[in-house]
Amino acid sequence: MDSARALIARGWGVSFVSRCLRVSRAQLHVILRRADDWKDGRRSRHTDDTDVLRRIHHVIGELPTYGYRRVWALLRRQTELDGMPAINAKRVYRIMRQNALLLEPKTRCTAIETGTYRQSGCERK
Repeated sequence: MDSARALIARGWGVSFVSRCLRVSRAQLHVILRRADDWKDGRRSRHTDDTDVLRRIHHVIGELPTYGYRRVWALLRRQTELDGMPAINAKRVYRIMRQNALLLEPKTRCTAIETGTYRQSGCERK
């Protein structure tokens, strides 16, 4: 979008620049009306997850077969009792994924045809 802003500053028309760069004219007008000190606030949200990670490790240490949904439910209950702010399930999933704490997905049992009869894949020995 900086290139579009530069082209318009050099005297090119908004319609021409929007067609060439395949950007909507409305979006170009929004960008042109922004203040020079405007900052994109979406990229600056990096929170410290060490406390949440410590609590996740505590839950997984006691119950290692729990996935992120059960871990999130336990953390949510703990935070309600302690009077702390709630933890988002997506945040718990992201932290567990980044630290390789997610469980492996279960394998599905499929029927196997062995000649005369069908045998379940889970019952095979």
